[in-house]
Amino acid sequence: MEKWGWKWWYYTRTNKSESYKVYCRASYTGDDNVEFEWDGTAESPVLAGEERYLNVNLLCARDKSYCTVSSPTVTRSQRLLAYMPNVTGDEIYCYSLIVKDLETGDAIVPTLS
Repeated sequence: MEKWGWKWWYYTRTNKSESYKVYCRASYTGDDNVEFEWDGTAESPVLAGEERYLNVNLLCARDKSYCTVSSPTVTRSQRLLAYMPNVTGDEIYCYSLIVKDLETGDAIVPTLS
């Protein structure tokens, strides 16, 4: 990670009593002594300084009978997130590309309606 100049650890978590993943990041401080204890609750961070940048549970909570997120990818600058939500369950490629600014939390491309 250090060779790319990454400033964050990236990981996913699935909280107790929730169905979908939460995409998180925490400040990268090096590879030494990365230890954590997590109780599985939404309130408890996995790593110190955790930022939750994409909570699929919230995305899918909009009365959707089906929901998945495909290809969540952070840019090399680590400022932008691109992902494709699918709320139809159709196997035909029918996703919308969403781009989110991780510094402001704003969507650069319109979100699901």
